[in-house]
Amino acid sequence: MRGEGSGLETEMSSIKQEPPILCIVGPTASGKTLLAIEIAKKLNGEIVNADSRQIYRELNIGTAKPSKKDQQEIPHHLIDCASINSPWSAAQYAKEASKVIADISRRNHLPIVVGGTGLYVKSLLFGLDEIEQVSSSINEQLDEALETKGLSFLYEELKRVDPVSAGRLKPADIQRILRALAVYRQTGKPIHEFWDKTKKQSPYNYLKIGLDCDRAELYRRIDARVLSMMEQGLKQEAQALIHAHPKNEILSKTIGYAEWMEFGFDNEKLVVSEIQKNTRNFAKRQLTWFRREEDVEWVSEAAAD
Repeated sequence: MRGEGSGLETEMSSIKQEPPILCIVGPTASGKTLLAIEIAKKLNGEIVNADSRQIYRELNIGTAKPSKKDQQEIPHHLIDCASINSPWSAAQYAKEASKVIADISRRNHLPIVVGGTGLYVKSLLFGLDEIEQVSSSINEQLDEALETKGLSFLYEELKRVDPVSAGRLKPADIQRILRALAVYRQTGKPIHEFWDKTKKQSPYNYLKIGLDCDRAELYRRIDARVLSMMEQGLKQEAQALIHAHPKNEILSKTIGYAEWMEFGFDNEKLVVSEIQKNTRNFAKRQLTWFRREEDVEWVSEAAAD
């Protein structure tokens, strides 16, 4: 992709519909940030974060945020804009991102949406289908079942009534399992049907670039980046956050922090290995998500994010 800036300029300049945006997606460590900065310099762009963990101001080393130097060189938006104590939904992200994009466009700059959270990008480009409000009684019933019968019982129920959605969720994902069951009990329809309808027309004229690279090289870069995070003080950061927020849901679901919660701080070698493994698996899931999308223009890029 590098060295092809003139071609991208031509493609972007041909966009007439407003507001035009460029999206750069792909797995972690595939080179998204570096490429976005290079393009922003050439096309008068500003970067809009689409990473669901970089929005949280408390999470720094473990989320591989752009450096302060990069953020000063090119305007970055929706980084450090929320707290782990007040989690954002995809809908909230889409609402805030649309405001930012409108402001960037009004200043005749190019919005460049960058990140690997597919749900965030999808909700921004196409919106979320409205799901009927779930009654408080259903939520109360599910909360009671969670307390008395446990999450595994509810996950098995979800597998029976909505195996497609269950297959997309981890058995430990409390929030999404409860949400999927609540929607099913309220509407009689699987929650995935609200997503899997015919794709809506996007209000944006967008170009979505997907970065891919050799799998072995990607994994090597992931492993090396985790070691670099450790040198930067990931263990100390995680220790301080877990001490201050011992039951925080975001920490328990975020790679780089969840492993310390699970295994403790006395076996650093094991935790580092788990973080590397979980990050590699996460990258595979990201690739699976984006490869399902027909609107991605895939390019090869050396892993350097």
